[in-house]
Amino acid sequence: MCEIKKIKLALTSSCTLACNHCKIEKNKDITLDFDKAKSGIDILFNSPGKYKRLEIYGGEPFLKFDLMKKIVSYAKKRIAVKKKKLSISVATNATLLDNDKISWIKDNHINVSVSFSGSEESHNYNRMYSNGRGSFSSVSKKIDFLIKNINSDYLVCLYCVDGSFADSMREDFKKIISKGFKIINVECVSGRGWGKKNYEEFKDGMNFILNIIDKEMKNGNFIFLEPFMEMLYDRKSWDYNCPKYRDLEMYPDGNLGFYPFAFIKYSKVFRKISIGNWKNGLIKKYKNCFLGCEKCNDCVRDYYILPGLSDGSFAYEIRSALIKKFFYKILKNKKEKNISAYLEKLKVIFNKTYE
Repeated sequence: MCEIKKIKLALTSSCTLACNHCKIEKNKDITLDFDKAKSGIDILFNSPGKYKRLEIYGGEPFLKFDLMKKIVSYAKKRIAVKKKKLSISVATNATLLDNDKISWIKDNHINVSVSFSGSEESHNYNRMYSNGRGSFSSVSKKIDFLIKNINSDYLVCLYCVDGSFADSMREDFKKIISKGFKIINVECVSGRGWGKKNYEEFKDGMNFILNIIDKEMKNGNFIFLEPFMEMLYDRKSWDYNCPKYRDLEMYPDGNLGFYPFAFIKYSKVFRKISIGNWKNGLIKKYKNCFLGCEKCNDCVRDYYILPGLSDGSFAYEIRSALIKKFFYKILKNKKEKNISAYLEKLKVIFNKTYE
């Protein structure tokens, strides 16, 4: 088997929220069986490469807290045997965080990624309860609790931008960093009808964010975009768009694929997107392909065929191009004092998160 850097486990289809941009069929109430999860972890760990990343999400993964703890315990034991480095990340809407969960997060050095959109208007536009009430107030309080109790090096804000609110990115980002987040991952809502104006606003918003990061860096206040770590230590993943290497996902029924669980109506498309399963591993087409092989572009084109996702994909292309240009400029000037200190802090965070 060739190298796989990361696997995402979609732990459950259940959730405490009913976000209107999420395609997960929450009424299905499907939960990943522990034995299937172990198989996914083994697929990741048995592949070559020293650094491995396990991402757990849903639905809301903390609804299955006992299962999550078993999965993390298994992963830690297996990675010790393999003598590799492991980063474990849990993506959550934060609604269920409490003292017990915070203690477990700290004890196990879990990276926590929280879905949060900055302003109340932007956040509540997508992230709401089943009765239509926005989740901003409750999530904001949970974030305060989280930031008070967890080292910021282990916290990421998942800032998911809807095309309708691309013109609000400036204010949203300022509110995110004022909240106390030091690491942010800008994501894009797919399948919601991004238009030309939205793309232009998104590009302006991304440039504003990068300018803020640059300005704060010069003042000794370090703010990072999460992809910076990947670009610092694993630049080949940005040069090759290989979904097997960085986008492998196990769905709650144990099937494997590359599509994000939250972007698809899984019960209707699972046959089209499945590339293997927990029992048999990857199908032959993907078993021996490798990062940078001559078929990579064809692989991506042939796999990502579901309609309704291209608009968000184009926004990601804009985002990635701007981030790449910005970070390579940083590397080019790495001998400058403030940039050198910035990169050293980035290395510290990386070494903390990969134990």
